[in-house]
Amino acid sequence: MKMKRTLAIATTVALGFGAVACSDAEEAAKDAGAAVSEAATDATDKVSEVATDATDKASDVASDATDKASDVASDAKDAVEGDKELVDVDTAAGEAVQVPSGLKDAIEDNKDSMGELQSVSEGPDHTYLATLEEGNMLVWDGEKAVPVVGKIGETWLNDGGLESQVGAPVSAEESTDKGWTQEFKNGTINWTADDAGVFSPEIVTK
Repeated sequence: MKMKRTLAIATTVALGFGAVACSDAEEAAKDAGAAVSEAATDATDKVSEVATDATDKASDVASDATDKASDVASDAKDAVEGDKELVDVDTAAGEAVQVPSGLKDAIEDNKDSMGELQSVSEGPDHTYLATLEEGNMLVWDGEKAVPVVGKIGETWLNDGGLESQVGAPVSAEESTDKGWTQEFKNGTINWTADDAGVFSPEIVTK
């Protein structure tokens, strides 16, 4: 009987220790779970904060780029509108005609070398042809005035002028080994000599 009682007490003690151990393990597991959950929440918050900051920065950069693009477009529009401003200029016959302000300046600046203004005609794409004395011409290509003179000017005019296949000139004529050449929007006009020294025009389209 005494041995049985001892065994019973030992069993009870063992069960008690087991219960305590299980309770401690459960508590530890709960603590670990809470720690993991808290760490995950912190990590999520940090990721969300970083993502928000990145989004804000990207939005700021995009906004700045949009503002700059808008400013550039506005400046370009203002420049184009400025080029389209028409002003009065008098021909040699006393007739007042309207031309872009830049063309008027060119006419006045070249009066001594190219003569008085005779007439003005308008072409496509806001181009203008100012005919001066002795066949000299100034062409407004929409942005600037370009001189067209001599045999190249004559060839271009006979080909249609502002309506020609090469369009408006983009730069003044230049001399070459055999004559002269001038670049136009859609090609080139050459006035050159062959091996026999005979000059002739050549229109080369792009």
